[in-house]
Amino acid sequence: MRFFYKNKRLVFIAVFIFLLVSAYFVQYGRYPLATFLMDKGGGYLYGLAYNPAKAERYFWWALVFDPEIRYGNLELAKAFSIQRKFEDALEAVNREIAHDSRFSKAYYVRGLIYGFGGQPEKAEHDFRKAIEIGPQSSTMWASYNDLAWTQFVQGKYAEAEKTSRSGLQAYPDNTWLLNSLGLALLNLEKKEEARHFLEQALSEAKKLTREDVIR
Repeated sequence: MRFFYKNKRLVFIAVFIFLLVSAYFVQYGRYPLATFLMDKGGGYLYGLAYNPAKAERYFWWALVFDPEIRYGNLELAKAFSIQRKFEDALEAVNREIAHDSRFSKAYYVRGLIYGFGGQPEKAEHDFRKAIEIGPQSSTMWASYNDLAWTQFVQGKYAEAEKTSRSGLQAYPDNTWLLNSLGLALLNLEKKEEARHFLEQALSEAKKLTREDVIR
């Protein structure tokens, strides 16, 4: 206390500088820091140093510094779901959807969470929503493929066939869609047609690089 009374002016200057720096950080510094943390998390989720638990921590801190950081909750949901923390994953992806109800990738990710969490009916709904919203992109084939998967596990083989064929209209050489169609046809007792598409799927699979499979 004696120091404070003797150095009031110095203490007030220090406090003022601290508040000024804090205000500057809140206004301008939090986004670069959150972006840096998102990049670090992405390295652990998609890079060679694969570690979903570490990715989760980086995404969580990114959201602490900037709760509005784009894709923050989506990436956190992915990290949670890979670790089978499905309730946490749902909470995170639902925050992303609440922020943007027309974000197709968020519905796709929620579909995966429901699918791997044993709720194929809800997964089917979200994959349909992802396709409905679009737009068509190089990764939209996955929504068709996983919609067919959820229909398949529910025993809806005719619907899985229809979905796979729809996907193949846009992505005619896609290995996964060819495989999904072949499996659906096999379970519909259309064995010769199933053989044709499964052989085609195998042929396309042989062309895949390691990078293709990781992606």
